[in-house]
Amino acid sequence: MVLRRDDTNGGLVVSSFEGSSDRSIACQGLTATGASVPFYANVPPAAGNIQVYTNAQNVVRADCHFGAAFRRNHTTSVDLIRRDSDNYWVGYLTSTWNQ
Repeated sequence: MVLRRDDTNGGLVVSSFEGSSDRSIACQGLTATGASVPFYANVPPAAGNIQVYTNAQNVVRADCHFGAAFRRNHTTSVDLIRRDSDNYWVGYLTSTWNQ
């Protein structure tokens, strides 16, 4: 699983590769107006993209955790921040998988 931008300033997606069905995504976002935007999804076993946040939501901080936590397998945590309407995200990543 990979967290990436969706080719917009603020949109984020998780690209999932074919594999286990025991994976999930849990994110907590904050918009430029201070509104909380939670996101949670169980990831299907088929490959594909899962939209976490859209550019229209104007999320400026995102704290996301994703992976196979059910079987205590690999997980990744990403904490990102950006200025309102900017395209430059900064933050950090912690993972059990060699990035």
